[in-house]
Amino acid sequence: MITAKASHAGDLLQQKLEFANSTIVYLKVVVGEIVHQTEEHRSTRQRLEQLDVHRQLAGGDELYSSELRSVELMADELCGRIKDCYRELDQIEGITFSESEPDTIEFPLKVETGTVHLSWRLGEDSVQFWHWGDESKDSRRPVELLIGSTLREH
Repeated sequence: MITAKASHAGDLLQQKLEFANSTIVYLKVVVGEIVHQTEEHRSTRQRLEQLDVHRQLAGGDELYSSELRSVELMADELCGRIKDCYRELDQIEGITFSESEPDTIEFPLKVETGTVHLSWRLGEDSVQFWHWGDESKDSRRPVELLIGSTLREH
């Protein structure tokens, strides 16, 4: 993580922003895949629950047991794909992410008064928002408000 005093923070902020934006094309692919595979996994898990209910109602019918095994394998495969995508994200230095919010990537930058998190969400074309490290991601502000500031208002 880059650390800066206020006098150099503007330059480092610009560098961090350029780095962050240079990763967006790749992040769109990986994060998009995580979101897609997670939705598929959720749908597959729901199908498993439905099959299990039908199997129980049918008295443990072997037809349902066979399909259950097939859908369980599909769910395991999807889970593996999701883990592979997270491993890819782990390889990118200078970013943070949360599995509970897979569509949001943060680019932390330590400054004299705290940690600034440049923030990107799937669907955005570039890093356009930021928040302080001790604030919720919901408090994202336009990055234009950060550029040119002294980074001392925290």
